[in-house]
Amino acid sequence: MKGFLIRAGIFIIVLAALPVGLYFLFAAGIRAYPLAVAEDNALLKQSGGYYLDNLPEDHVLVLGSSEINVKMIASHPANLMAGGRGGPVFNLAGRGSCQAIVHASILAAMKNPGGKKVAVILSPQSYVPRGIMPDMYFANFSPLQFCRILLSPALPRDVKDRFRGRMAALSDEYEAAGERFYPYEIISKSRLARALSIPYLWLNEKILTLKDAYDSYSEYKKAPAAEKNNTPVDWQAERARMLALGEAESGGNDFRFLNDYYNVNVKRKLETFRDRDAKLSYEASVEYGDLELLLDVCKARGIAPLVVSVPLHGAWSDYTGFTQRAREQYYQKVNGLVSRYGAQLCDFTGKEYEPYFLCDVMHLGWIGWLETNERIAAFYHDGDQ
Repeated sequence: MKGFLIRAGIFIIVLAALPVGLYFLFAAGIRAYPLAVAEDNALLKQSGGYYLDNLPEDHVLVLGSSEINVKMIASHPANLMAGGRGGPVFNLAGRGSCQAIVHASILAAMKNPGGKKVAVILSPQSYVPRGIMPDMYFANFSPLQFCRILLSPALPRDVKDRFRGRMAALSDEYEAAGERFYPYEIISKSRLARALSIPYLWLNEKILTLKDAYDSYSEYKKAPAAEKNNTPVDWQAERARMLALGEAESGGNDFRFLNDYYNVNVKRKLETFRDRDAKLSYEASVEYGDLELLLDVCKARGIAPLVVSVPLHGAWSDYTGFTQRAREQYYQKVNGLVSRYGAQLCDFTGKEYEPYFLCDVMHLGWIGWLETNERIAAFYHDGDQ
């Protein structure tokens, strides 16, 4: 019997040590942070942990939504700022429907984020009354990050409770549509259920961390070699170049949309958009609460973010009936919220009618990305811009 217990104990120790050994094996295989990972919208950064935890000092984590993927614009940071041109490496994370609650989860789950440079790009279209849709939230949901959040000693209880509350509300809507995504006990209001969920969370976090390390190692092996680009940016010269490109690539329509976008999505049904948004309002939205949660996470984790407030497209909004007054309500509310938290605000909302600031109805364009890059670079260098 004694021999059996000794062998069983050895087996358990080996079994427990195996995932730890595998994690360190994968981590040791990643010998340097690849620039190709930083500049590509790798899903592992949005939903994982390793590359976020190991963000180098010369990187700015840029959190955004679908504009991160609009790389056909020459001033997109993956093009204009490639290789850390001008100093900072723009580390891009995000995709369509990555709204404030998703960005809050990323920052809440990062290990030791204090002092890291973080820029958050706000999308006005997120501020519809219901905020993020349940299917879009769960499409961008990270089980690893959620486990980290609920287990984190660095987050105040009220912040964790607000994450639980948002997930409970979104889960209820999701399940009403016949879907189920996560064990409800984790977000239950029952203290007993929460206590019983801790072993599950702990074990699940270890398993997911191992998977993330493997995924990160796999991405490292695939990433092409790239060297740091220390060439300075001549912003005035780039502005002239982007104005010329904007004119050439959007000259086929009155809204100065990217021609390909206009021809596919607008041209043949232009009349159907007239006054379509006459009743639209962003004055009241669940998204404002999610933005507050994001800013509270930043405060708790020692992050001083740069928040980029993007304008709506003035001419297009006028055409669709989304009034100037309604737009101003949104601008004042979101900018006021950011300012109350003392976060640095890059306010572009006065540029609704500036040519080539947007390239379609919502995404940053030739001048929009150029000015965003310039502000983020200044934020990286001194943080006072």
